[in-house]
Amino acid sequence: MKVNWLPIAIFVILTASLSVFAQETAGGKRMVDTFWKAIQEERVVSAENTLKALKRREPKMDFTAMDKALNDLQNKREKAVTTSRNRLDNKLAVREGVEQFLGENLQLDSFTKRDAIDKRIADHARYADLMVNADKSEISEELETGLNYVEMTLRRNDEITKQQAKFVAEALTPEIAETNYMGLLLRESYWKNVSRVYPDRSDFSKIAADTATLVKGFGTQEERAQKAIANYNAKVDAERLPRPTVSNASLEALFKSVFINESKVKNRNYTFLKSVVTTSDWGIRRNQLTGIILGRGRTGVVAFKDNGEGKCFYGYYGLYQQYVGGKFLSTTAGSFDSQYTEIRCENVLK
Repeated sequence: MKVNWLPIAIFVILTASLSVFAQETAGGKRMVDTFWKAIQEERVVSAENTLKALKRREPKMDFTAMDKALNDLQNKREKAVTTSRNRLDNKLAVREGVEQFLGENLQLDSFTKRDAIDKRIADHARYADLMVNADKSEISEELETGLNYVEMTLRRNDEITKQQAKFVAEALTPEIAETNYMGLLLRESYWKNVSRVYPDRSDFSKIAADTATLVKGFGTQEERAQKAIANYNAKVDAERLPRPTVSNASLEALFKSVFINESKVKNRNYTFLKSVVTTSDWGIRRNQLTGIILGRGRTGVVAFKDNGEGKCFYGYYGLYQQYVGGKFLSTTAGSFDSQYTEIRCENVLK
């Protein structure tokens, strides 16, 4: 059988021509132009949608260059978004630092723990790092606000620093010494990091250096504790009972008997030592609305020995008698008005 190759050749040529023609249709060219314009104008979504449609329309085209261009644009946009987000996050962190660090209230309370102080000191350094490393033109407003806070802290810094140093030096317990020492540590950290944020302020740097010297001078925790204990012992050595306002043997005996009875009722292992009357007369207590007499009170000092501790103490002791049926009852209640004070037993009678 003789094969006619002419129709087959024409079919192959026609198919190839149609393929080429399909890639060069007016619609396809317009879509290509639309894609590259979107790339140029950095319209990611438009470029993505156009390329998807073009791939469906012209599946035999070579999209290598277009894929690369879109990928590069997507990476560029993602990098820009990440950079913008990081800049915003840093700015927000700096604002937080202005409030939490530069605007910090440096006062302490008796419940402050060392680990809490260490965390605050670490926060100082962290916020200062953010501010030092940030683009100053982007956080100028925050730095100005922060400087106002620092200036307010500066106004009372000398006064409060001297007060805290005095409390450390004169503390009567290691706990009080350490609490106020931690206050100085916090101030040292504050000014050290403030001077990093505002390096052109020599007064800030000087305060930081002076505070560091002050802190170093208080030595170790053990040395501070020993000093506080020595302070307390010296105070106890110097304690004396106050002089009596009135010398009245019957009143002194009343203080004694009421104290002994109260100690028995409350099961306290105390031994009475001495009483001193410190008020010149009884104070009358009246109903605030009617003015009717309710009772009367008298204050003195009672010294005693705590047999459990083997130590002696004294405190201001109040007597109270109710007013019933036109007279004050002889039954008398008594209690210490405030916390009592240690005194050397041998000094009670001096």
